[in-house]
Amino acid sequence: MVLAEAREGDADQAALRLKALEGIPKLAATPEGERLAASFLAGALPLKAAQDAAHLAIATVGKVKYMLTWNCNRLANAQVLDRLEPIAAAAGFKLPRVCTPEELMGNSIYE
Repeated sequence: MVLAEAREGDADQAALRLKALEGIPKLAATPEGERLAASFLAGALPLKAAQDAAHLAIATVGKVKYMLTWNCNRLANAQVLDRLEPIAAAAGFKLPRVCTPEELMGNSIYE
């Protein structure tokens, strides 16, 4: 899914995105991840967020520590994550730390 998204849009920018993704391990969708994504949609995310639910479920099942996103409406959103955490826990999983790249890399105002 990530590679398909990276290919979208401007061809030059897509090439840069694909280059940046080289060498990064990829996780595949699994039946367990599909079930978790369906649970996220049934319990906390709107149906139009199916791709977001799938991204998060695949990362969760894959035991990813950090999930980077610029999607602050549905993923890097503390209120949404509060609703998703118990769904993941009921399925036996822990959500990754979902954050923006800036949050992961830190902010120099604290130095």
